[in-house]
Amino acid sequence: MALIRVTGKPQVSGEKLSPRDIILNTSHVIYITPDHNASEKCVVHMQGEDVLLVDMPFEDMWMLIQRET
Repeated sequence: MALIRVTGKPQVSGEKLSPRDIILNTSHVIYITPDHNASEKCVVHMQGEDVLLVDMPFEDMWMLIQRET
């Protein structure tokens, strides 16, 4: 388990939320996927059905999670 700081925004249907700094507990990450609309972002799926759009390429996020866990 590790805590990592990223910039992103929660994905809430029907709401436009601004990006903010988010602290992720890597033990709560279920999986990540590339954002097919923007290659410089990835989608992080968390426990509890929370979904975050993170301002970081998929490969960078994956390496960070692997290194910290």
